[in-house]
Amino acid sequence: MDQYLAASIGEPRFSTSLLTVFALLALVLAAVGILGVTSYSVEQRTRDSGIRLALGAQPGHLLRLVARREFLVGVAGICLGLVLAVALTRYLSNLLFGVAALDALTFATVALLCGLVVLGACYIPSRRVMDLDPLSALRDE
Repeated sequence: MDQYLAASIGEPRFSTSLLTVFALLALVLAAVGILGVTSYSVEQRTRDSGIRLALGAQPGHLLRLVARREFLVGVAGICLGLVLAVALTRYLSNLLFGVAALDALTFATVALLCGLVVLGACYIPSRRVMDLDPLSALRDE
């Protein structure tokens, strides 16, 4: 009986494992992409940040300003992803075992994990703003 049971769930288990690997790969690629876009955005605003620092802005305030701006873009992406995930649940419902297709806990956990990835990817480039020398930022232009 154990062999029949293992044979009957072998293919769905493989599909689920494959989807898990691809989901983790997508999460890593998203983090690298967010990091790259945020780095580029912070670099493009170096002169603006230099002016703010030269006029007396605190580096911590500037860090919060840049990180918040980039984080809001990431949150918009997470919201769009949740809407698309809800729309696509009926196609993936046959691969789910022991979890409802619209499980609120699963969606909340994934959104929280993606939010943490966005926060980390936004924090790293935004941290460079705190080490910025106002004179060199203004001279680079």
